[in-house]
Amino acid sequence: METEKVKQRALTYSLLAHIRGKANLISGPIQVFIPLLKRTLSKLNESGTFSGKSVMEIKNLADSMYGLDFPVPVLRKILANIAAEINSDTDKRFLLFQDDAFQIKNFAFTEFEETIDIYKLERLCCMNTHPKVYKNK
Repeated sequence: METEKVKQRALTYSLLAHIRGKANLISGPIQVFIPLLKRTLSKLNESGTFSGKSVMEIKNLADSMYGLDFPVPVLRKILANIAAEINSDTDKRFLLFQDDAFQIKNFAFTEFEETIDIYKLERLCCMNTHPKVYKNK
């Protein structure tokens, strides 16, 4: 039951982060997962992981963070989309290689955390304003 709540919450936050960042709805079925994987890359970078021999390292962390099972072909496509979005001709912050190895250079994704913080503040406000509604939560 708790795992299902984590999945629902992760998908909700991901959708909110995507809408907030793009100011429009999703343009494809994988778009909702992009913020989740950006956050995963950011967490890898924060923990000192700057490269890996396989995207499976990203998959394993993402799967454990969100309780989801990202199919590897879908993961590759999402990661390629992220690389295309964040890299420029002069600044390569996330590189994917043909052998599934990857390199992360100075990548931080804060939209997800900002969305979570906003949600928590809104909920706290509601809890203070309407304590009877949130009495048992």
